Amino acid sequence: KEPILSSVQFINDNDIIVSEASTSSIMRINNVMRRPEVKMIISGSSAFSGTEYEKLLYMKDGDFTTQSSQSTAYIDKNEQVSKRQYHIAVFNTGNADTSSYYKYLVDEGEKKYKLTERIDIPHSEKPVHLRNITPMETGLRDFPFQTEELFTE
Repeated sequence: KEPILSSVQFINDNDIIVSEASTSSIMRINNVMRRPEVKMIISGSSAFSGTEYEKLLYMKDGDFTTQSSQSTAYIDKNEQVSKRQYHIAVFNTGNADTSSYYKYLVDEGEKKYKLTERIDIPHSEKPVHLRNITPMETGLRDFPFQTEELFTE
């Protein structure tokens, strides 16, 4: 399958986080401008089993369902954790009745990810853009976008 990138975020001048739709994966790609190298994959899909990328899959820490059919993934820079840990926010559109906001704590040292927050958002007949949801409309808090560094379709 050809990769379908639904979002790309530059972490710094050389590294990116991408949301890849055909495998329902989040990937970190380092040295993207010179010699791109996939460094991390978060996926609930079996698409990488038996491939050279299987060793790059991070292990799930806890009992939860990993995202599927996500439209956006980005590093949430609003919360500092430690040098080898960071939060990734994901908008998961994989369920017919709801979309979900997931927040993972990613630990590069342990090569694990843990669900730290999940908010389900019911679908409506009117299209809803997750960026425009306000606490008054849904009872949810604003989502912490870093729009100057986030590129989506």
